[in-house]
Amino acid sequence: MPLNVIRKICCRKKRALILVSLAVCCILWLTSSNIPAAWGQLPDLSAPKLSLEKLNAWLDFQGRSSNIDTAALRLDGRRLFLITAPKISEDASASSPAPIKQRIKEIEFKLRKFVKSDFNPDTLKVTYLTQNGLPVIYANNQPLLTITVEDAEIYGVDLQRRAEDVTALFQVALVRAQQERQPDFLWRQVGIAGLILGGVVAVSWLTSRLQRYIRARRRKLSKEVTPDSGRSALSTDPKTPTTAAVTTALKQSSKQKRQRLHAFQQELLQIWQICLWMTGVFLILGLFPQTRWMQLFLITGIRLPLQLVGVGVGIYLAIRLSTVLIDHFFRSLEDTDFFSPETAQKLLTPESVQRLALRISTLSQVLKNIAAIILTIAGLLVALSVMGAPLGPLVAGAGVIGIAISFAAQSVLKDSINGFLILFEDQYGVGDWITVGEFSGSVEHMGLRITQLRDVEGMLITIPNGDIRAVKNQSKNWSRVDINVPIAYGADLMKAMQLMDKIAWEIHQDADWKNLILEPPELKGADDFCDRGVIVKLWIKTQPLEQWRVAREYRRRLKLAFDQAGIPLPLPQQVLWVKPQTILNLSNPADE
Repeated sequence: MPLNVIRKICCRKKRALILVSLAVCCILWLTSSNIPAAWGQLPDLSAPKLSLEKLNAWLDFQGRSSNIDTAALRLDGRRLFLITAPKISEDASASSPAPIKQRIKEIEFKLRKFVKSDFNPDTLKVTYLTQNGLPVIYANNQPLLTITVEDAEIYGVDLQRRAEDVTALFQVALVRAQQERQPDFLWRQVGIAGLILGGVVAVSWLTSRLQRYIRARRRKLSKEVTPDSGRSALSTDPKTPTTAAVTTALKQSSKQKRQRLHAFQQELLQIWQICLWMTGVFLILGLFPQTRWMQLFLITGIRLPLQLVGVGVGIYLAIRLSTVLIDHFFRSLEDTDFFSPETAQKLLTPESVQRLALRISTLSQVLKNIAAIILTIAGLLVALSVMGAPLGPLVAGAGVIGIAISFAAQSVLKDSINGFLILFEDQYGVGDWITVGEFSGSVEHMGLRITQLRDVEGMLITIPNGDIRAVKNQSKNWSRVDINVPIAYGADLMKAMQLMDKIAWEIHQDADWKNLILEPPELKGADDFCDRGVIVKLWIKTQPLEQWRVAREYRRRLKLAFDQAGIPLPLPQQVLWVKPQTILNLSNPADE
């Protein structure tokens, strides 16, 4: 990135940070000025002093609370105190409202009506009178609430003490509600809302800039990395040394992991931006008494859906974070000097380094799948807990069900155990060419339960790991070209063998092919007799998965050399032996 661009970005970030700091200072200055004390800053008049009698009364009420409902009384969305009502019977009509809801609705209606009456806060007088043995709360001679015995017992006090507490609470709450409806207070709140909105916009702008920067880096990495770049780099190019090819593959793998890290960072910033705006709107709604009820709706009305969405987003982020952490761990391992070409030449063979790179790739994928499964199960349990399902019996039942499923799904358990052993023993990995039974192909995906092969026709073959008994791995550490050339019985066998050995050594010394051949060719000699002639066997040890390329090149050169030397490729031959008596019998058919 050019230096001038960096300076511009830094200057913009500094200006944005200064604006945000000024906004925060303005908010602190406004909130520290002479504004009536917030309801949460007032002394809790509803909390009685603790005594043994009050504690016994409260415990006695808790023992009888199975038949009583409780709910919070609110004014302008602010919680005042708890009130009680008899619990509705089970055989009651479902359409009839619960007594507690009906009582809350009536009291809150009276409070809102009184606040809208535009009373004078200086002359407000909240008192209580005892009627029929129960205190009735009045505000300027208007009845608001009747204190019941249960209303007092829930706080562990008597009726008179509870009436005094509620009277003081109403005095403060009504005055505050009237003050919050005055134009001066509303304009001050509008200013605070503007500052909050400005701060949200500034932080959101910074977040968008950061997202744009991460998006540009992802785009740059996507141009350098292709989906199969790591795997194709591990298949050594004839003109590139093996250690350099492994280093190239590790660099491509590291770029892919950085690309996934940038994707996670971008998703995290998007979620942060959504939460930022939701928080800003939530705070602004709480500034005005006319909109504060929306806060309560967001908290209580859609709390369960929001919690479930939060659990889902949290589990998704946890899965992505586990993927990033696993990638970071293996990327740190790959960035060590152990995987450098110099170390590979000193401690390990290039084939071992290449094999280790494939094994790391397979192991990281398996760990990601295991982490995703564990986190998904944990997320389901948390979601059920949020929905109110008892986890104790559920976990106990899940254990019993798990034991039953384990007996019914023994094949899945066997597949997983065998898959772990295959991975632990490094029988094969992603990118190897293997043969399992009648199936052959390149390992495209490997998990604890299944192995997927891609054959030469492009078909994807899925094999349960429990069904794998014997595996032919044609690409572990090294491979071999097994050439069987038939020589006609009438041809010069020694001349043909010398020519075969010469062509093999020419390929071994060729600059374009010598990096694929690990050892000098071995001419085994006449190996068998068949209907085409004498079979001569030749072995060439090659890099993994390069035996087919070397074999095709060798056959092409050998055919041209045989044509120049006049050695024909034999055709199937058969010798027919006929007895003399059989010939005489065929020549005299009349004798029969």
